[in-house]
Amino acid sequence: MKKRAYHKINSKRIRKLSKQIFSAHKSRNSIVIIAVVLATFMLTAVFSIGFNYVETSQLQQIRTMGTTAHVAINNPSDEQTAELETIDMVKKVGRSQHLGQMDDLEDDDLKLGLNWIDEQEWELHRQPTVSDVVGNYPAAKNEVMMPTWILESLGISDPKVGRVIPLSYHLDGANVVETREFVLAGYYTDYSQVRTNDKGSIYASEAFKEEADLATGNVAMVSFEDGENIQSRCEQLQETLGFGPEQSFEIVPVTQGNNQTLIAAVVCVILFIFISSYLLIYIILYINVVRDIRFYGQLRLIGFTKREVRKIVHQQILFITMIGIPIGLVLGAVVSLGIVPYSLTMLYSGNSEVEMQVSFSPLIFIGAAVFAFVTARMGCIKPAGMAAQVSPISAMAYNEVTTKNLHKRKNKRFSPKSMAFQNI
Repeated sequence: MKKRAYHKINSKRIRKLSKQIFSAHKSRNSIVIIAVVLATFMLTAVFSIGFNYVETSQLQQIRTMGTTAHVAINNPSDEQTAELETIDMVKKVGRSQHLGQMDDLEDDDLKLGLNWIDEQEWELHRQPTVSDVVGNYPAAKNEVMMPTWILESLGISDPKVGRVIPLSYHLDGANVVETREFVLAGYYTDYSQVRTNDKGSIYASEAFKEEADLATGNVAMVSFEDGENIQSRCEQLQETLGFGPEQSFEIVPVTQGNNQTLIAAVVCVILFIFISSYLLIYIILYINVVRDIRFYGQLRLIGFTKREVRKIVHQQILFITMIGIPIGLVLGAVVSLGIVPYSLTMLYSGNSEVEMQVSFSPLIFIGAAVFAFVTARMGCIKPAGMAAQVSPISAMAYNEVTTKNLHKRKNKRFSPKSMAFQNI
């Protein structure tokens, strides 16, 4: 009990002394605080740009592809589709069918297909790639759903749910062009036309599909538990399901190389900031310890142990980080509000039709704060150790300026530049 009480009293004494030392050296500490603020600010900006770039890149990839599925399996049987849902490595399965093609379009370059997808395919694979969804997926035989860019191509700039739209089409395998008045059940903003060059889909209801009664054009859209080794997983599915001669799979081409390159670049920048900040904090604290070396020797003389002296230096950096890190985070957040959108605009200037994803996750600020704190703590390890090793006798005999470092006096006139150089 006595030992515990002693440690408690001793900790209070160290904390009180550390506060007094901190208050007595405000000008010196302000330099270290600025270093911590800069480190935190730079880390926050780098984390923000990197985090948002990766998110935007992933979002743009799935939006331009028009699906989050990994592979499309052509002409699956009902038994194969049911078996797909029981395979462990398969996460989601959706069904789609190409029913026909739209005719009598004013724009000859516009290629529109008439397709059907089931509820799982719409909710799991297609809806995450679009935005601004208004209405619902069609249920009645005469209902359709289409993206806004197709509606604009048809001359409808202000769509309304329930609007009647006459469309001409022919079903697969039929040469007869039919014209029917469809009701707009829903519409949304689509981005896949950026990749397909004005090729898109108008979605029909399941009732329309059953009426068409087509045996061709069926596709099973499959997404795996993770996006690694898609080719080998598809080959496993091919063996498991027993593909027929008219069956094949098509992998959705989503490229991840840019993300890996960017992550490597962000890591390099973070390491550069980490090392630079560490060296800056270390040098400033080292100079402070050298200047106060007599003081630390006196602490040893009156009974402070090496561990206690080390704690005093560590306590100083704790006070500094408590001030510097919040200021750096606030500055980083304020500046990032302008830097991040501008940076993403510059990076994606060639793909402006696809929207950007700008968000500020708490992980960004937590990561920046942790990195800045670790940097500051590492920067004070050696100076704290040096202060702890000072003996009372050597501290009393210490002289900052030695005769070895003195230049021989010359008869030349001193200039401010030469004086500054000698001081350095």
